[in-house]
Amino acid sequence: MKYKVLGIAAVALFAASALAEGMNIKPGLWEMTVQGAAFSAMQQQVAKMSPDERKEVEGKLAKDGIRMEDTGMVIRVCITPEQAKQEIVPVQQYGKCTTNTSPKVGNTVKMSYTCTEPPSSGEGEITFQSDTAYSMTMRAVYNEKNVDSQTSGLWLNTDCGKVKPMMLPAPAR
Repeated sequence: MKYKVLGIAAVALFAASALAEGMNIKPGLWEMTVQGAAFSAMQQQVAKMSPDERKEVEGKLAKDGIRMEDTGMVIRVCITPEQAKQEIVPVQQYGKCTTNTSPKVGNTVKMSYTCTEPPSSGEGEITFQSDTAYSMTMRAVYNEKNVDSQTSGLWLNTDCGKVKPMMLPAPAR
């Protein structure tokens, strides 16, 4: 059960942290709030856990900058100045994932991804209100179920504090 929760968190984290190619984003500490089926499924599974299991899962999530609140799953990520300049999709990657983005149209970018660990895939649309705020809708498939989510992203600070920079996808060969 705890591994299923961590798998859902990985899908949500991937979706939440996909900042879009071709957009000028501000480097630093970002906070994303994920709502929808991904968060609801995690809440239901965590509620069924023993206190010890819950503490272990919450500890593992916290290491990745994830906490669960009543309003949604809150994720903090750090975007380095170098990552922001590259204007690529920085993702907190678990396993082997590939990401594709469409060219920017106005302030919106469409993206899709496929991961082998946990096995999942999804597509979504990211709309940037500015270089410090965005919203995203995502439909992922995890364990043969659709997991819809809505994410809002907000830039917090130039200083990331203890939050480690996001991992970048491996270069295409």
